[in-house]
Amino acid sequence: MVVISYYINSRATFKNDIAKIKSNKFNAIKEYGLNKGSQGYGKRKGGKVNFELANNFGFSLKKNSKDNTLRQVAYLVWKEVKMFVKATTVDRNHTRNLIYLMVSVYASSENGMLFNALLLIDIINKIKTLSQVLSIFNENKIALASTLLLFGVMLYIAAFYSFITFRHDFGNSTQEEDYDGDFQMYCRTLVECLTTTINIGIRAGGGLGDALGQPEMNSPTYSNRYVFDFLFFMLINIILMNIFFGIIIDSFADKRAHEAEVEIEVQDSCFICGIQKSTFEIENASWKTHIFCDHNLHSYMSFLIYVKCKSSSECTGIEKYVKQCLSRGIIDYFPIGKCLAIRNGASIE
Repeated sequence: MVVISYYINSRATFKNDIAKIKSNKFNAIKEYGLNKGSQGYGKRKGGKVNFELANNFGFSLKKNSKDNTLRQVAYLVWKEVKMFVKATTVDRNHTRNLIYLMVSVYASSENGMLFNALLLIDIINKIKTLSQVLSIFNENKIALASTLLLFGVMLYIAAFYSFITFRHDFGNSTQEEDYDGDFQMYCRTLVECLTTTINIGIRAGGGLGDALGQPEMNSPTYSNRYVFDFLFFMLINIILMNIFFGIIIDSFADKRAHEAEVEIEVQDSCFICGIQKSTFEIENASWKTHIFCDHNLHSYMSFLIYVKCKSSSECTGIEKYVKQCLSRGIIDYFPIGKCLAIRNGASIE
């Protein structure tokens, strides 16, 4: 029901977005090979480009849809299904709803009972703060992935060195019986040594050296173990882990500062002209009258919608100018830095 209701409510938006994508493809085909020296210029000149491809968006049932009511219904159903599928490419929420629907269906089976609990992850989309937390990881995914890669390389080097130098210090490296220590240590193979190093080395407070058996002072591996334990603790447990968590913490701090800066700018400056609230206080002009009457945001929005929907032949000179600016994506029609209540509309530097 959620999928269907969301699709019905957003169907008009889906249709417009899909039409824009289709129009871009159509224009790309029509403009193929227009420029001299381009890849398709020779084919276009020789008539080898099939421009009928640009108009081939239909379905075979469309041609004879009027001859048979059943065929017409089939065509309409096919057209709706095609739009329903294509909507997944233009709307992330629609895609998420479909994924949740498939997961819910699988969760109703005997083998998918665990997915009933996984569906609770949807709480991330319901709470804005949790969504912002995920956005932190998405914005810093390259830095975090690079740090994790370096983390893995350093752990592999440590595991490889442990395997060839002091695997017997792991306790369970040679014998099959259970080890009575606090950690289950295995290093019979390089893979076991690597998994043990990753599992125990990160969780142990003092690094891998806290979990390994300690050699005697007169042991030939004592000096190597001393340097290894110290470097593992410093490089992996302190430096790399703090770098990883530091990236996340700094990102939270930057995002919080950015949100505070945006909030201050929204509250203390006019959205239309950008003049600061303090300027109105200095010029002895009413700030509330300005933002609610002179430069009312909703009035501007209503005017832009009105101009955009109005035919160019019916527009006045000013409306036609604004309509041209909208089509070109420029905002020269906004009175940036100007207000009639201050210096009779003179520009404020």
